[in-house]
Amino acid sequence: MKRKRLFEGKWLDLMSVEHRDSEGFEKPWEFASRTGMGSAVAVVARLKAPDRVVLVRQWRPPMNALTLELPAGLVEEGDTPEATALRELEEETGFTGRVTRVGPQVCSSPGMTDETVGWVEVEVTGQTAPHPEADEQIQTIVAPIEGLLDEIGRLCADGTRVEGKLYGFARGLEG
Repeated sequence: MKRKRLFEGKWLDLMSVEHRDSEGFEKPWEFASRTGMGSAVAVVARLKAPDRVVLVRQWRPPMNALTLELPAGLVEEGDTPEATALRELEEETGFTGRVTRVGPQVCSSPGMTDETVGWVEVEVTGQTAPHPEADEQIQTIVAPIEGLLDEIGRLCADGTRVEGKLYGFARGLEG
């Protein structure tokens, strides 16, 4: 499939690709594509005794709202998902840790973007001061694993939007 760039931005490009539909007709499909590596990580950072998870609340201009999310970040060239996860966790929240599991790169929103997101699980081992980038306004939240879905509901009652990976994780815990 031949990709055509419709718009080039600092972080995203708007692309078009021709594809064949189920009846064999050529049709265009527009999507966003990350510049650079094109992949990201979502970090499930857990603290033990009691079992808790680190979340972040931050302003997201595309949503025009605060969002509740797992810590996350873009994989930089030459970086591994593990290194990215530990770097982003410390930058955004101040927590440090050790990687306990790395999942596969999965599609984040396959009808809209070619971005992939890796799932990295981290056991929190310490804490320093967070140092987010200048344009990031991040609030760190440590939430209990037990009843996480209810806690998300409480945290989002003010209009905060919940990010899909976090909601899926919490829903999965419910069984």
